[in-house]
Amino acid sequence: SVILWSVGNENPDTQERFDFMAGLVSLCRELDPTRLTTAACLVNVDTMQVCDRLAEAVDVVSFNEYYGWYYRDVEPLAQILDRTQIDKPLLISETGAGAQAGLHGEAEALFTEEHQAFVYQKQLEITDGRLQGFFPWILYDFRTPIRLNAVQKGYNRKGLIAEDRMTRKLAFDVIRRYYEGKSQ
Repeated sequence: SVILWSVGNENPDTQERFDFMAGLVSLCRELDPTRLTTAACLVNVDTMQVCDRLAEAVDVVSFNEYYGWYYRDVEPLAQILDRTQIDKPLLISETGAGAQAGLHGEAEALFTEEHQAFVYQKQLEITDGRLQGFFPWILYDFRTPIRLNAVQKGYNRKGLIAEDRMTRKLAFDVIRRYYEGKSQ
C-alpha cells in the first residue's frame, strides 16, 4: 500500500537537489492529491536536529537514523527530537539494527537477536509519543553484494524476519508488543 509519496532519501542539500525534489513534490500532488509527500531529510549532526530545506516542501518530514547500531549510543536520538522544531508531522523513515536469526548473546553484542531487540526497545522508549510514525528497516533480511562479512554472508540482516521469510527475530516481538499496547 502507498501511504506517502517519498521524493528522496539521504541526498546532499544542494540548490539543484532542492529544486528537483520540490518539483517532484509538486508533481506528486498533481498526479495524486489524495496522498501526502515526504522525503528522508537530513540531520545536522553538529546541532543534532533535522535541518533540511526540503522539509519546507514536503507534507511530512522524515529522517533516517541508526542510533544503537552504526552509532552505538541510542541517546542522541532524544537530542534530535528535543531540538527539531517543525510544524509538520515527523517520522523516522529508517531505523534498526542487524541480527542473524538464531545468533544469541549479550544485548551489547552486535548481530545478536538480543542486540537488535535492545536497540528497538530503547528507540521506542525514546520516541514514544514524540513522532507520528516509525518505520523499521526492514521487514525481511535481503541479499546484497556489499554485506560480505562472516555474519552477514551477503545479506542485509536488519530484517525483523530472517531471509527465509518465516523466522521471526526477537525484535519482531518488541515491535509487535509496542503496537499492541497502542491499540488498547
